[in-house]
Amino acid sequence: MPTFYPNKSFTLSGTNLNFVEGISFGEQKVTTFFHLGSTGISGNIPAAAMSGELFVETPTSFINLGTINQVLDSSSQVTVGPLGNFNLSGEAGDIIQLTGTNFYQIDAVKFGDVSGEFYYISNNLIEAIVPPNADYGGVTVFSSLRTGANGSISLASGITSNNFIPIPEVTGLNSGQLVSGETLVIEGKSLSGVTGVRINGIESDNVALVSSSQINVEVPSGNFRGVPNLLLESGASHAAPDYIQFKPLAKVSGIINDVVTGSATTISGENFGASILYNTGDGYLVSIGGVTGLFGLTSDTTMTGDVPRDLSISVSGGNVAAGVLPTISSGVVSLFSSDYPESYRSNVYFTPSIGAPKVTSTSPSSGIGGDTITVEGFDLYAITGVNVNMVGVSTATSAEIVTVGEKGRAITFDLPVGAADNSDNAQLFDFGISGSYGSVVVPDAFYALGKPTIASNEPEANVQPGSSGTIIGAHLYSGTQIQLYNTNEHPDNFIGNLWPSGFSDDHTEITYWYPNAFATGVTYRLRVKNRRAFSSLREFTTLNTPMISGFDPASGEFGETVTVSGYFEGVIPSGIKIGRNQVKDFTQTGIGVSYPSTGISFTIPNPSVSDVIKIETSGGFVQSNNILGVSENKPVISGFYLGSGARPNSIFNDQVFNVGDFLTVSGQRMDLVTTVSFSGADSSFGVSGFHRNDANALTFRVPPGINSGSGDFVLEDFRGRKTSSSTSVSVGGGPQATSVDVVSVSGFTNFLIPESTFSLSGANVTGLDIVFGGATGDDVIIPPLTNSIIGGVEVVTASVPVGIRAGEITMTGRGNPIIPVSQNPFYPLSVITGISGINPAVNTVATGSDIIITGINSNFINKPRRGDPLVGFSGSGQYNESSEINIFPMTSFNTGSGIGSAYPNIFYNQIGVSLGLDFIGTGKFFLLDQWDTYYTSNRSTSRDAWAPFVILSGHSDEVLRDKVNFFDNEYNITGTRMLVSGFTPSRGITGDIIDVSGEGFGSLREVQFVQPATNSMWRGRISGSASQDLVKVTIPSQATSIRGKVDMHFIGGAGGVLRDFEIIDDTSALEFNVVNPATATIPTAAAGQVVEYTVEETVDAVLWYITYKQYPDGTKVVVSSFPKALLT
Repeated sequence: MPTFYPNKSFTLSGTNLNFVEGISFGEQKVTTFFHLGSTGISGNIPAAAMSGELFVETPTSFINLGTINQVLDSSSQVTVGPLGNFNLSGEAGDIIQLTGTNFYQIDAVKFGDVSGEFYYISNNLIEAIVPPNADYGGVTVFSSLRTGANGSISLASGITSNNFIPIPEVTGLNSGQLVSGETLVIEGKSLSGVTGVRINGIESDNVALVSSSQINVEVPSGNFRGVPNLLLESGASHAAPDYIQFKPLAKVSGIINDVVTGSATTISGENFGASILYNTGDGYLVSIGGVTGLFGLTSDTTMTGDVPRDLSISVSGGNVAAGVLPTISSGVVSLFSSDYPESYRSNVYFTPSIGAPKVTSTSPSSGIGGDTITVEGFDLYAITGVNVNMVGVSTATSAEIVTVGEKGRAITFDLPVGAADNSDNAQLFDFGISGSYGSVVVPDAFYALGKPTIASNEPEANVQPGSSGTIIGAHLYSGTQIQLYNTNEHPDNFIGNLWPSGFSDDHTEITYWYPNAFATGVTYRLRVKNRRAFSSLREFTTLNTPMISGFDPASGEFGETVTVSGYFEGVIPSGIKIGRNQVKDFTQTGIGVSYPSTGISFTIPNPSVSDVIKIETSGGFVQSNNILGVSENKPVISGFYLGSGARPNSIFNDQVFNVGDFLTVSGQRMDLVTTVSFSGADSSFGVSGFHRNDANALTFRVPPGINSGSGDFVLEDFRGRKTSSSTSVSVGGGPQATSVDVVSVSGFTNFLIPESTFSLSGANVTGLDIVFGGATGDDVIIPPLTNSIIGGVEVVTASVPVGIRAGEITMTGRGNPIIPVSQNPFYPLSVITGISGINPAVNTVATGSDIIITGINSNFINKPRRGDPLVGFSGSGQYNESSEINIFPMTSFNTGSGIGSAYPNIFYNQIGVSLGLDFIGTGKFFLLDQWDTYYTSNRSTSRDAWAPFVILSGHSDEVLRDKVNFFDNEYNITGTRMLVSGFTPSRGITGDIIDVSGEGFGSLREVQFVQPATNSMWRGRISGSASQDLVKVTIPSQATSIRGKVDMHFIGGAGGVLRDFEIIDDTSALEFNVVNPATATIPTAAAGQVVEYTVEETVDAVLWYITYKQYPDGTKVVVSSFPKALLT
């Protein structure tokens, strides 16, 4: 077989090759080939083809043509592109991308010399997995399945032009701690790309790459401490895991021994760097035998300092007599690192020497035989004996050592009893201490206590409880007890210890306090006791404690006398109290005869409250077991007044009140009151809810139902004691009110014109001013004209002022600023004061004129609006001259102040009125008020007229007369009369013509269609010229929105109104020609349609054409008619 080349053309020759359907070079199929007749085939060899068997496929079989040899040429060279930034470095397990050409039959990818797994993506892309321990170097892509000529493999492989930098993995160190200059071995994987090592910011100058799994690092000087950080070829760095740490080592190799504690020594070693040792600021911290001390650096191999005094030393063995010293213990010497409290390991020990014993203190400094003595100091090791020697005496007593303290700092021993207690007096002792390393004498080390004695005690006669005493004697040391007994020293007679208050420095005096009470029948004796012994008893006499056996009475009021029985020495000043209140007025039974007394009488002071009785005598203090009930005297009334504030300087004697007013009763002990009772119309009743209830004032609201004839009241306190207002104590002289006079109004006159007389009746109303509401919001206060009593009822009259408004009225006076009259308002009648726009010489005005009416007291509940009916006209009207009322709507509204000299500064209203064209007559103008009501009625003339209007409670005639007569000018309104008498048809649609009959149409100007429900208006068209008795009106097209009854208003002269014309729906209309009812069906209107048609009808033997209009509801009207003969 010939040699083939991948991705080159080939030709096969033979017979019947036209049946070949497929060709394969091994597993690589030829995608495109051509038949050269039946004897040849030509095509292109697949780029991935390799040496192997050649197959052809026919419809019936596969034919193996044998083994062929595929040889790579330069066009099939495997090439690998440079590694990109994202693929240049990685750690084991990372995936990098390799790009290139001819990645066919690739079976190996190597990172340096280490193979890694990979994924074939395409002939120019491979994804490779970084293997463990990958080498620093180029990445090779290789196929062992294809070769070049003569088996050359160079064309089957390619390598990156730049090197892959593996991220190293550190697995361990050969040592976690070394001195500078020693070799640190870092073990791991993929270390071939490492160029240096840095720890804690310090980089080693000597780093050697042994293999991809080992690096040797020379430890530099300094604080080379922490996690190794490996520097890579890429310039990046990679830190080892946190658990892999390296620490420098300050190595101790020796110390100068046989130095006593507190003396200087020298430590020697290696790598004593300041940066790796712990510096406290005063020196470097060193541990010797577990005890720390401060040393100073003298070089990087030596440091000096004092051996700690607290060094724990133990000694053993030795024989003083034989001159053999005990063996001394040793302790490890170690240095603390800068990462305190970490310390560097060491196996060097220090053995100190021990000096002669030194004593710094002994305790206690005083006591008695048998006390345990503690001696503290230094070098108290191997102590063999202690001698106790009385100062001035040559004989010494040996003491037994009880304990030897740690670190040679202390020993304890018991003071021999015989040596310390051989005298009643105090003694001073020296201590001699000896041992294996020397001896020491402690002079004046201990003071042995003497026995206490009492030379005198003051006071000893008539001792008052709680008083101070002084004992003079010997050996009265601090802490000496003063023991109190009854009669003798038997334990059953021990009473207790007295409380000392001070000891003298020379131990000869004690001050103390006697008990706060002494019992009767007891013989008191005392003695003193210190740690050594106690003195003999010494007697003293006492003033006895008071005793209360009872008191009578058990309760009382201020000023009453109480007698206390019992046993009492002389009462001291201010010695009797009820609770915290002092009793000043008292007597003691037996004063001037003998003590003690058996009774005390005193007067209950004011103020005081229920509490125990407290008595203090020269013998002590006592208080009763039971409480003395103390109650204040019953309340006293000094007056009462309106309001809840402080009492005024003066109170109105004839003051009045309203129901609900605050009423304050002043006096004494008002806080005891529980009920205030009044007399009502049928029976008395009480008030118990108070707004204020303190010692000097009681405030409550005036209740309803107080009898107007008698407003006396009674206060009742918690004990049922009563105080009547009739017993009030006058304060400051002058008459004093005793009853609560409540104002009540039974009625008042209403609907009054200005300056008429207002009358108000009721109870307690005389002498009060009437307060009306001013038109501008202020109050108008009117004094009464008269005050009288009629039939037992008080009556007040006043003149109705001008410039007021409707509303509630009040009263004021007799000490009460605001007294409501009732819930019903007062209605002043608005009246006219002048009219402009009418010639005053003739008082005649034409219809359609505009006039201005000025009025007072015409104030409104709501602001008037244009069209409101505010002006009336009373007199004869336009029809039959009978008396009637006409109402004119307002066209303008203004206000002002001051009406000439008659009413200066008085608020007034100006109301504009247009005299309509539909009214003429003679009469008087008057003003309507907004609370007036009126009604309308249809007369037989079908013209609307105004009947006398109704004002509130039926006062129409009287009110109208007052309004009309106040402004008594009569006026004549002139104009042309117009009368509407009839119309046809009674209904129609827009565009229909209405014939209206009547009289006076010569002055007609327009006709208005008005819908009463909405007041909507449309102007109709007058067809032709109106005659005096007939006018034709066309329904306006704008009225299409109207459905139902409307009014037709005829404007001009004294116009009229036509009512109840109906406008119907005209949304759809049908017109028909003449219909012969004998031969055709009469048309009917569909829903919502109007039908207009003409029929022939015979009327009175005459044939007529009659045009009808039929509406949706079935009704019809005649539109026109004329005889048929007129058409022939």
